[in-house]
Amino acid sequence: MLGNVGKPGRYQIQGTPTLLSALAQAGGPLPDTDFGGTILIHDNYKSKLDLNRYLQGEGKMDPEPYLYPGDTIMVKQSPWPSWGEIAIVASILASAAIVTVELSQLHH
Repeated sequence: MLGNVGKPGRYQIQGTPTLLSALAQAGGPLPDTDFGGTILIHDNYKSKLDLNRYLQGEGKMDPEPYLYPGDTIMVKQSPWPSWGEIAIVASILASAAIVTVELSQLHH
């Protein structure tokens, strides 16, 4: 398990070797994960996986892919900022707007 997970590394999966069991052993995807951009590498072939199909939503879940010895899962980080980063930027911009207004009022 590589990429944007809690504990990247090599794992011997206990129980049924599925995508979700591997993710669980690796500490799960981090909050800023690109859920649609996960890659499964099996026998040098890459397949794109959408984790949303297995982790989110309601109703019937899609069947999970089984993993085989030597398979690699690459969980990508989202290119977009996380909600926490957006909140920090918004706070900085709001502070700058307040300072600008106060400075413009001083010149009148």
